Amino acid sequence: RETVNEATTAERQLDQVQPGVIRAFTQTELKSVLSTLKDIGRNEPAVADLLASERPLKDFIAQAFTLSPYLRDSAVADEGLLTLAISRPIDETLSALVKDARDSWRPDDGGSYPSEAEVMTRLRTAKRRLSFIAALADLGRIFVARDTTRWLSDMADASLAAAIDHLLVSSHQSGKLTLKSMETPSEGSGLIVLGMGKLGAQELNYSSDIDAVVFFEPSAEIVA
Repeated sequence: RETVNEATTAERQLDQVQPGVIRAFTQTELKSVLSTLKDIGRNEPAVADLLASERPLKDFIAQAFTLSPYLRDSAVADEGLLTLAISRPIDETLSALVKDARDSWRPDDGGSYPSEAEVMTRLRTAKRRLSFIAALADLGRIFVARDTTRWLSDMADASLAAAIDHLLVSSHQSGKLTLKSMETPSEGSGLIVLGMGKLGAQELNYSSDIDAVVFFEPSAEIVA
């Protein structure tokens, strides 16, 4: 499958989608989706502007939502998500979401570390947003399969690394171990986590789980 244009990675945007790449499931579903998009547009000017235009992107978004309840429900649950998807270059946005996931364990400006529940929420939000935008780029043939699996794998990498850093910091704070650095918890910890299978090959799909193998080197001396 080829991309729809020869734009560089930095220039890829959903607005580059070509007419007719997909078709609506049914006209009844299409009318329902357009009503949903109008509701979102009340609070999202970028979506309202899109609906008032004749750009191919408007038809594409509506058609995609008729084919995927997941995409439609995601846009409704997070009204700013569609604006995020259509307003910036795709790869720039996905890079920022991967960074959000990787930094989800870090303390706030006041030095307070997030709870486990807060880290989980941040990771789920970043994952949902990245999956939503990647899926649209995939359906629009702006992404090839390799692009999609790489971004999904990058998100899994970042999420796994963030979860590990959070757990190391939590264990340090509870006195179970002593880290060498709170700024970079995993460095020098003796903990080694390897992504196996599709994660290791950067071939994760939307429904893939991840396989990881964990090693610990006691001589790192973080455990008394």
